[in-house]
Amino acid sequence: MILANSQSLGQHIGDDVHLQCRLCRQESLVSQYGKPYFRLHLADSYGKSYGLVWPNNALYEYLPNLELDQLPTIEVTGRVAQLSHYIYIKVASLSLITPPHVINGAQVLPRMLVPFPAQDAHIWLVNFISSLSSDALRSFMTRALLDPNIGLRYFRARASVNSHHNYQGGLLNHSVEMARLISAMGKELELTPLEIELSQVGALLHDLGKVLVVGESNPRPLPWKLFRHEAQSLFLIAPHLSKLNTDDPMLGWVLTHLLDRLASAKSSIDSHFIGEDLIRHADYLSAASDVGKSLADLVKNVSFDRASSLGWVDQGLAGYAE
Repeated sequence: MILANSQSLGQHIGDDVHLQCRLCRQESLVSQYGKPYFRLHLADSYGKSYGLVWPNNALYEYLPNLELDQLPTIEVTGRVAQLSHYIYIKVASLSLITPPHVINGAQVLPRMLVPFPAQDAHIWLVNFISSLSSDALRSFMTRALLDPNIGLRYFRARASVNSHHNYQGGLLNHSVEMARLISAMGKELELTPLEIELSQVGALLHDLGKVLVVGESNPRPLPWKLFRHEAQSLFLIAPHLSKLNTDDPMLGWVLTHLLDRLASAKSSIDSHFIGEDLIRHADYLSAASDVGKSLADLVKNVSFDRASSLGWVDQGLAGYAE
């Protein structure tokens, strides 16, 4: 049996294939000959495709009770057929892709479900989770990214609607860019590897609430004027932070403090962890870079006293040294 994708189905007409994808929705239809059937709307990184289920298939009676929001990833098997210019899979079976329990490695949803622009970021994320020095932190990230309320939404969401990284997969790209910037800044500041890792994890999760407030396409899942994405980030990650607090109270405390600070409008000067500053700066750098902003734009639009601004930075760094 051939592993296919939505784009390659036309090359496999008459072949038996299996397709890893999302089940976006289903329709109950009637053919021109009066025969009822279900049409499944399937999607992967390569595009959209269709699967047809006829009454002689055992799935036919099962589909009306299927809860789509509980199926982050599925595998469809069947034979590829063509009717005029319409290519589809005559579905033989449908099964959940259930990731195994992982302790010493990373496990996230398949790259096939990640939009093309974010697939390199997905690879980096898997390698990052695998390299984490703490088992508790690695398990925390694994649980969060396998959460049906987080994983697929996180990989496919935009970072904004009209500003930076405003495309499917933009949130993942933005978050990974921030994590990579933090690695460079943290090494320059001679932070410990664990301090850098915690800051990177905070960066990867700081905009998590955008899966609910921005989403992967319009209309947004939640109205942005009523719900702040920062608060939604805490709402989504709370059960996983609770488990981390049990597994490793120190790591749980630091990440809870960090994400709580990032969800507030307070200045970062009185933070107890320099990771907050690193995340805020990396956020600005990634966003500005994506929309083509440069130093010239800052100088053109903002006037400032260089001496006083340097004093402010010194004061801030001194606060972290206490």
